[in-house]
Amino acid sequence: MPAMRKQGRNTDHTFWSCSRLARRIEEMKLSGEIPANCNSLLEWLDRALELSTENTSWLWLFGVYITTTWAERNDLVFTGKRTLHPLRYLLRRTNLEIEAFSGKHAGGRQLEISRKAKDTIHGWALTCESRRRRETRDLVTASLSSAAATQVSDSRTSRNTEVEAASSADSGPTSQDTASRIQIMGKEKFHINIVVIGHVDSGKSTTTGHLIYKLGGIDKRVIERFEKEAAEMNKRSFKYAWVLDKLKAERERGITIDIALWKFETTKYYCTVIDAPGHRDFIKNMITGTSQADCAVLIIDSTTGGFEAGISKDGQTREHALLAFTLGVKQMICCCNKMDATTPKYSKARYEEITKEVSAYLKKVGYNPDKIPFVPISGFEGDNMIERSTNLDWYKGPTLLEALDNVSEPKRPSDKPLRLPLQDVYKIGGIGTVPVGRVETGVIKPGMLVTFAPTGLTTEVKSVEMHHEALTEALPGDNVGFNVKNVAVKDLKRGFVASDSKNDPAKEAANFTSQVIIMNHPGQIGNGYAPVLDCHTSHIAVKFAEILTKVDRRSGKELEKEPKFLKNGDAGFVKMVPTKPMTVETFAEYPPLGRFAVRDMRQTVAVGVIKAVEKKDPTGAKVTKAAAKKK
Repeated sequence: MPAMRKQGRNTDHTFWSCSRLARRIEEMKLSGEIPANCNSLLEWLDRALELSTENTSWLWLFGVYITTTWAERNDLVFTGKRTLHPLRYLLRRTNLEIEAFSGKHAGGRQLEISRKAKDTIHGWALTCESRRRRETRDLVTASLSSAAATQVSDSRTSRNTEVEAASSADSGPTSQDTASRIQIMGKEKFHINIVVIGHVDSGKSTTTGHLIYKLGGIDKRVIERFEKEAAEMNKRSFKYAWVLDKLKAERERGITIDIALWKFETTKYYCTVIDAPGHRDFIKNMITGTSQADCAVLIIDSTTGGFEAGISKDGQTREHALLAFTLGVKQMICCCNKMDATTPKYSKARYEEITKEVSAYLKKVGYNPDKIPFVPISGFEGDNMIERSTNLDWYKGPTLLEALDNVSEPKRPSDKPLRLPLQDVYKIGGIGTVPVGRVETGVIKPGMLVTFAPTGLTTEVKSVEMHHEALTEALPGDNVGFNVKNVAVKDLKRGFVASDSKNDPAKEAANFTSQVIIMNHPGQIGNGYAPVLDCHTSHIAVKFAEILTKVDRRSGKELEKEPKFLKNGDAGFVKMVPTKPMTVETFAEYPPLGRFAVRDMRQTVAVGVIKAVEKKDPTGAKVTKAAAKKK
């Protein structure tokens, strides 16, 4: 290691030193100084950070070399977080150096190199997501050689030539190459969205985290770190859940607050898994996650007391199942979790008791229980998740992974105009404003003009990404982020809807008429009632301006005109007026934007669908310069 330290401190040590570095690393691998597994990757990057405080280029090449070297040994897979993590680490470091050098006159040359490093690392971070490992490695290796050759010539030329040569070195993996490779990879399998729902502490995050780990989406080192942290807080069983529960507040309370998006692959599908909160306080976030799903995995706590709490009137098992059906999630898988903690362990009788009771409730909600698999599992121990468990040899049905593969491919309405409700909006350094959400209908692609309702803001889409993969277009069902030009983060909010400005753009709703079923209200609902309405990703108070009719909830036959109130079990047509700007559509035209849940007193009191919408034309809507040029 002394030789390495000496090299790292040499301020003249630039791109061309990569060959020396390569030889040294090969020697250390042969001598056993570098462990044979990829878990040492981050340790080596840590060491690189210590050694290269003065030279971003050295750090950059070190990270890329280590990454590609381990990939050649098949210890590092070019998918998921294993490769992305070190490259993101490098990206953060170069961002810090750019900030530091920006304020110094003497930092001009280093600033230029840092910026080039940042751009190239970002490109490689995208490329490394591709599963076409051999092509990717060739790209990186060729670019590495090009960079080395370029820097040798750089050292003999003027400063201006240096900058130009650095540009040519960076042209190895171009964004176009990256996009085309990723596009091929992204569409190899059908893409579906899965939401994991259930009562608080039923084991949703643990089951999801363990499943993703088993399918290779999480590095073993990460799990070991979480296990250590969980043990220090006397919460050893949370090690898998913490993969998903990133917020400190979530870790300390042991509950999921926000929705978490991860990806994994089954034999048949490319899956985005959404881990939804089970705690009543965070039901709004759960609805946001569920509104984006094709299939729901309902996690049921099988322990004594645990199941009873979830299925009780106030339990979230009931409410989540109801909301899933209301929000249009037609396919469901039920997991009887914590089978390792039943009395006796892995009890068949307990499984049958739970299956019978939950099936009866799901039938009442609207599901067909005969088409829903009930899989007995242990999310913590891993029983019946990927492979059949000998502890549950009495069970003859599919494992959780097999059940996911048995999900029917949902139909995608790509022929309709674009509707993309925003789940969140981010500001990303060096890129700009990035709204994220699920494409519900239509197609979004770079270069198109989009209008955000209800404000009517119009701008151009610069790029579209899914799981850090550049896409030439995103189709219905894809959870994407897209970069927009000349738009501030404050101009966009969760609940806004992106649409094609040239093809039936979405607009603000002045009022709308809905068919509503009252599910769980302690009293009577009359004109003027103003609960929160959850529709797609929007959560806004609406006023029941006028109850038009009461109808039979099964046949739809009119029972009474202009009733004074509706109560539990009643169905009716209601004219609703949003208290703030809101965008909705009719259920017939755009189903995902035309169904809703009504929430009051921290519970779901009604569900419904929108039959007609009276829309407002935007006044004084902003059009960005980029959009004005393309119009």
